[in-house]
Amino acid sequence: MKSIFSFKNAIAVAAGMAISFIGYAADNDYRPEEATAGKPGFRTIDEAIDKVGIRKYLTPENAQVTSNAADNTERIISDLGEYYAGTWIAYDDKNAAYQVVATTSTKFSSKAIQDDKNIKVIVVKYSHKQLMDVYEDLLFKYITNSSAPFEITSASLDYQNNALVVRVNPGEIEKVSNALKELGYDMGMLYFIEARKPVPVATIYHGQPILLKGGVERQACTAGFNSIVDGLYYNVITAGHCIDLPSQVATEGNFNNGGPGIESSGMFIGNVWLDEFTNNHQIDAASVSNWNNAHTPSPILRSGGVPIRGVRSSPVASFVCADGWMSGWRCGDVTGPVTLSPVNQPGRPNRLAMLISTNLCGTRGDSGGPVVLYKDANLYGTGLISTANTSCEDVIGGGNPTSRISQFQPLDLYLAKYPGIQLVYQP
Repeated sequence: MKSIFSFKNAIAVAAGMAISFIGYAADNDYRPEEATAGKPGFRTIDEAIDKVGIRKYLTPENAQVTSNAADNTERIISDLGEYYAGTWIAYDDKNAAYQVVATTSTKFSSKAIQDDKNIKVIVVKYSHKQLMDVYEDLLFKYITNSSAPFEITSASLDYQNNALVVRVNPGEIEKVSNALKELGYDMGMLYFIEARKPVPVATIYHGQPILLKGGVERQACTAGFNSIVDGLYYNVITAGHCIDLPSQVATEGNFNNGGPGIESSGMFIGNVWLDEFTNNHQIDAASVSNWNNAHTPSPILRSGGVPIRGVRSSPVASFVCADGWMSGWRCGDVTGPVTLSPVNQPGRPNRLAMLISTNLCGTRGDSGGPVVLYKDANLYGTGLISTANTSCEDVIGGGNPTSRISQFQPLDLYLAKYPGIQLVYQP
């Protein structure tokens, strides 16, 4: 059996992250052939895929295994109950995908597992609940607690290693690990790496930039997905923390006509609404209405003119890609399941959101941009970029890929809150 494929072992230059706008207003005179990637990036998604060497895994058969895994996970969790310890995609020596289901006991009955020949069951020590209990303990005591005696910059579940990844500031692994050991934590459940603290990414402009405004305050972010509400009203979805301004919540969104690093307020898009972030609903997403449907939405990703085909969820170890106006296409893999994570804006209340971890890099200004799942040579919307702990420039310069983490807001969690919203996509 082949070891699980992971982008953690890919060369750093090929694993960056940058994001762009997925839908365009007609008055912006968008022409796909003019969208060019920056020096570190790739002009097309095919170039990015070839660079990181994943094309051999992107077969219709493997795509079906990934799709089945996304569909059956809830049933498997229900069947295994307290014994459930995670699930992910792995590959054998012939590059064929299969789904791994981890359990702490074989004393269960699951028709979902029995009926799928592409599922392999392994027995591990710690259950998902045990890992989550310790994760949440670390989250509230040491990650979000500014008065903690030591700092954990972030943490996440690692199903493949049946452990928690604990990230600390450079030079502090011994200090933090010794402290946790003295406090009675099960050290067999934890492993440590050096990594800076993830922060919201929201000041450099990729793709179609937008400005979220409230009074004289404003913040530049990347628009994510065009959508339509109740089949009538056009809408733009972006990161919720983008509307969390220094002293208030943004009330409107505008096109940003400035170049990289330059804010220049353009045409009015619409009012902020459908906010699931500043209302503390633990979803880092909000929307800007397309006022009077004045701007024509498009299903096209700006760089390269690639269309979105719909919405899909992203199982652990599935491949995701992101497109950036400045740095082109970036591809990586999902490294952990949905977990409650901090999304802190300077000077604003500490807030939490249900986010998915990836090993992509991130640059300030990516916030709200689309994360897409690659399946059968098509792209599907799967999330919105939220936080990252390293810039793409760090990665291009040789940054340590094992310490790289970004997080995205699963799109399906937001859409589930508003059943009347559908993405604008090309079937």
